[in-house]
Amino acid sequence: MNKKNFVLVLSFILLIYPDGFCSQKDSFIGMGVMYQQSPYTKVDSKIYPVPIISLEYKRFFIDQTLFGFHLIDTNKFKFSFINSVRLAGYNSDDSPNLNGMQDRKSTLEAGLRVKWNSNPFTFTITGLTDLLDKHEGQQISVFILKEFFERFLTLHIGISWFSDNLVNYYYGVKDSEVTSQRSVYQPDDTVNYITGLTFAVPLGRHWTLINDIQYELLGEEIKYSPLVDKNGISRFIFGIVYRF
Repeated sequence: MNKKNFVLVLSFILLIYPDGFCSQKDSFIGMGVMYQQSPYTKVDSKIYPVPIISLEYKRFFIDQTLFGFHLIDTNKFKFSFINSVRLAGYNSDDSPNLNGMQDRKSTLEAGLRVKWNSNPFTFTITGLTDLLDKHEGQQISVFILKEFFERFLTLHIGISWFSDNLVNYYYGVKDSEVTSQRSVYQPDDTVNYITGLTFAVPLGRHWTLINDIQYELLGEEIKYSPLVDKNGISRFIFGIVYRF
């Protein structure tokens, strides 16, 4: 895997994990393999090696590829400033269906995250905005996590709202990109629905096997894009982590 793809996967992990692999304060580092579907027509699904990281030092933290600073940090409530990288775009040569499209680029985003642990549930609300004027949009995500069987199984469900600028940048079609088989498409804002399960199998005191499954139902403004041929996308991760 080349450097560009490695950075893409590293950054993409932030966007697909609602809050890491667990809802309690925890530190771990490991590696895994990820299978990820692309929403774009005739763009192949990918299999990549991926890092799995969650570390905290005082008020600073890394949660997968989300990094930030806790403005408020208590056992039950955290209010944090966060940064992340979004690399959800494409190159025009990724698929014949994208021929004639301008490349859609990555960007740096920043925002805030609220995390509230109200046993037996953990709630997270995350808001991000574009810092580099690429898509010039925003995303707001709300997730609920519930652990079962002493953290052997974690269920997460949530929604992600994407602003019209963000959706239009990654899934729209400009006048200059129109072909005989591709019309102008200017989508509005939309909401994706996400659900997933994480299985954590202890291998002694520190080591844990991770199996993470997620399905994301695409919002109407995305799935009706002429660039997209799916109603939803799946993602699977299998890996091993060392817990501190």
